[in-house]
Amino acid sequence: MFKAAGFAEFIYADLLELVAGLATSDRLWGDFTDEHKSASIVMYMRLLTSAHIRANCESLAGFIHDPESSGSELTVGQFCEMYVEPMGKEADNVQIYALVRALGVDIRIADITEHNTKGEVPFIDPGQEERSSPEADGDDGTLVLLFRPGHYDIIQKTLFE
Repeated sequence: MFKAAGFAEFIYADLLELVAGLATSDRLWGDFTDEHKSASIVMYMRLLTSAHIRANCESLAGFIHDPESSGSELTVGQFCEMYVEPMGKEADNVQIYALVRALGVDIRIADITEHNTKGEVPFIDPGQEERSSPEADGDDGTLVLLFRPGHYDIIQKTLFE
């Protein structure tokens, strides 16, 4: 996918090796607490997201805009170079959707900025038409995220016995 998106192999090869080694949660925790490794993992995910957006530009082009300029249109390449690949840029819906599609992960997003009259928080289900179980709660491998303005948290279901 990276080559098809126009990335030279030297840009992603070392990052791919690091990410491919994250097989256990113990290793993942250790790598994310190491500043250099954590930044490398995030950079890999940014490049993967960019590659997916570039490879699927026909289906995503209508959602590509400049969030800092009243929604003016950008080319897919400009969007990726300005808002996907640079470190320190927030991920918006397009980036989240592209990353989970590239990783082959199903997600549900609880949006705490919205709620109904009963106080219930709505869930956003990107790619729900592809999901076998639209009411997934994490038991089936679906990743559940909590959206707060400017930030996503992973919600992990824990069973108490």
